[in-house]
Order: sequence, then structure tokens, then C-alpha cells
Amino acid sequence: MFLLNSSLSGAALSNLKVTPDHGAMLRDIYPYIHAGWHMNKKHWISIYEDEDLDPDLVIDLVHSSYELVVSKLNKLQRQRIAALQAIT
Repeated sequence: MFLLNSSLSGAALSNLKVTPDHGAMLRDIYPYIHAGWHMNKKHWISIYEDEDLDPDLVIDLVHSSYELVVSKLNKLQRQRIAALQAIT
């Protein structure tokens, strides 16, 4: 799993998988990024809906999260994903 969308008190939030160092840096820079809500705080961040939210940053983080998870899959699983991507 690389992404989990939810809402908390009516506000949207997304949990994304990150490396520990990247997550710490993001939490220090962006006020709307926190340790992962109900997730392993070391490996997940939560992005809360905010008027200052940078959509390009969110897109980049979603892509990075996906790539991080795919990189940990075994060779056969990565080949299957590559084959599916080639079809589309």
C-alpha cells in the first residue's frame, strides 16, 4: 500500500509512504504535513487538507510513494506491474 485517503473531522487527509529522512524533512518544512495518522510514524506522513496545500507537491509525493513501494516488491511482482503498464 502506498496511499490511504480518509477524512478526519470533515477534513480530507492522505497518508503516504516515505523514507524516514524524507518524512522528517517534509514535516519540518510544511505545516500541513504530519506524522502518519494511525500509521507507522517513521515511514508514513499525513497530508491534511489546507488552503496553502501545493498540488504539485502532493502529486510528486504520490509518485514517490508509489515508486518506494514498488521498489520493495520482488522481481516477479515488478515485472507484472511493468507488463500492465505497457498495456495502457
